[in-house]
Amino acid sequence: MSTTFTYTHDPSASDRDWIRWRLSDTNCDAPLQWDEELAGLLALYPTKYLAAAAAARAVAQGFALKVDITMGKLSIKHSQRAEQYAAMADELEDEGGASTSAAPWSASISRSRKQGYREDSDRTLPAFARGMHDTEPGQSGESNLHGSTDGVP
Repeated sequence: MSTTFTYTHDPSASDRDWIRWRLSDTNCDAPLQWDEELAGLLALYPTKYLAAAAAARAVAQGFALKVDITMGKLSIKHSQRAEQYAAMADELEDEGGASTSAAPWSASISRSRKQGYREDSDRTLPAFARGMHDTEPGQSGESNLHGSTDGVP
């Protein structure tokens, strides 16, 4: 199976080129991701931002597996690059809307369906209702949902 690396130097040309540009994966002599890997990520994730974040995490893991090297005054810090790509992945997820906060959502039913429930004589009555513990001035005790104070509906 052969792998390919292509980059057009135009981030607007394709999502693949945009990801390469964001990850600084533009050197064909030292690719961080192959075209086939990026195509797979773009197929797996709903946005190019999330695909790029996954690619950045994969690159970070690759650098994390490598040992930092120091020879005299020269040092290669793979751990530092791993941290940078992990931070980049977080940024891309935030930009792509993959933060832990969710979009607002509310479960509800239509007014006509709600009215239908009220009119259904065979339905089970709710256990709670608005105002069920309200008492009139001078009234002692609490009434249940159906207005009875003796415990029997």
